[in-house]
Amino acid sequence: MYLAANEPDLAINMYKKAKMYDQMIRLVMKFRVDLLKDTHHHLAQQLEMEEQLKQAEHHYIEGGAWSIAVDMYRSHDMWEEALRVAKANGTQKELGEIAIKVAENMGPEKGT
Repeated sequence: MYLAANEPDLAINMYKKAKMYDQMIRLVMKFRVDLLKDTHHHLAQQLEMEEQLKQAEHHYIEGGAWSIAVDMYRSHDMWEEALRVAKANGTQKELGEIAIKVAENMGPEKGT
């Protein structure tokens, strides 16, 4: 009904309140494409605060901020997940930097 009344922002907000993020993103892509990156980033932050890290990761990556997803996992001591995201989205150099941080975190014996 919101779309029929030419009120896409109200429809987007309705889906946001209902936590129907896929539908929300679909409407943002159609009616507010200029806000798509910001929307993904905002959703990722919200989901991270709610400890829904996998969904937060998805939105960080879709918003072009995969390195923030890596930092999120690092801050939760989820090093394997941080490496996975870096490997899938970063360069070899960036992956190497994350791997070094993982090794440092493990301590001298395990990290070597």
